[in-house]
Amino acid sequence: MPSGGDTQQRFVYSTVDQHGEIAASTAAVFLPAGEAPEGGRPVLAWAHGTTGMGDNCTPSAGSRNDKVLVDHWVDAGYAVLASDYTGMGTPGLMSYFNDEATAVSVVDSVIAAQKLDSVGAQLSEKWAVAGQSQGGGAALHVAHGASSHSAGAGLDYRGAVATGAPAYVEELVLAGSPSFPPVALPDTLNAYVAYILAGFREAHPEVDLSFALTPEGRRVADLAETMCLDEMSENLSGKVLSGLFNRPLREVPEFAAALRDYMATPTDGYDKPVFLGHGLTDIDVPSPIGVALNSEMWVRQFTGGNEQVEVHRYPTDHSGAMLASVADSTPFLQRIMG
Repeated sequence: MPSGGDTQQRFVYSTVDQHGEIAASTAAVFLPAGEAPEGGRPVLAWAHGTTGMGDNCTPSAGSRNDKVLVDHWVDAGYAVLASDYTGMGTPGLMSYFNDEATAVSVVDSVIAAQKLDSVGAQLSEKWAVAGQSQGGGAALHVAHGASSHSAGAGLDYRGAVATGAPAYVEELVLAGSPSFPPVALPDTLNAYVAYILAGFREAHPEVDLSFALTPEGRRVADLAETMCLDEMSENLSGKVLSGLFNRPLREVPEFAAALRDYMATPTDGYDKPVFLGHGLTDIDVPSPIGVALNSEMWVRQFTGGNEQVEVHRYPTDHSGAMLASVADSTPFLQRIMG
């Protein structure tokens, strides 16, 4: 239960999965204590970071690793809607780092919550999105199409907060090869690569990854479908990724284009304010182009094509940036939601 909150409810709603099929997803809604103000509570859709892909990794069904942030936003007066993403605790597989599919889950959770008998009347039509890490990428994809998607449902989308958002991670995956540098990556990054392989092959069965993966590579991708982040990271601790591949992934027909389409984050086309936060020592979502700033090139492309973007850099790591950014993102949200 968020501190100060008096309502926490888990609900199931209808959305569309990565295959374009009608699917079920779950979400949690958290409301502050007391009566809602006139016009309802402003809604903040919260997109969680990586927990894993298995049903037992579903945030709303267990302990949340983002509770501090959820507590903060509830205490700030927001009705927080936290989607689990399609396939987590519901039929099918969560499409990891497929942020376009994840964004659909998030937007549909906001639309569905407005129709809940128990809380819908307390919610304002005004809403924004915030997310960290995997959720940071999802938040940017939400922002890329939220105005048009939510207007059709009578909602008023105001903007996005994204911290620790991945940039060009697809290029790191495309470097996968038997000749990959024989250096162990950080444990969590190994886990992310495994989740990406597992999610991609499920979303794109027409692209045959199997001939590029060693038996160990296939085993790791299989484990990723059910193993949560802490256990997956521990399982892959010290592993050199070259052992997962028997040929370069770039040689897999149609893989490069499909992977970029699956997980690349757009750098333009945002029509509402965006807050982008980065940790200067973030090694969880590095890119081969610029680890320290989660790709300075990407940030420059992003800010160059969008007039309403704020970029904030913090002298901390991946999770630290999420917490450090609150001092700046809180007034940002207050401003755009006013």
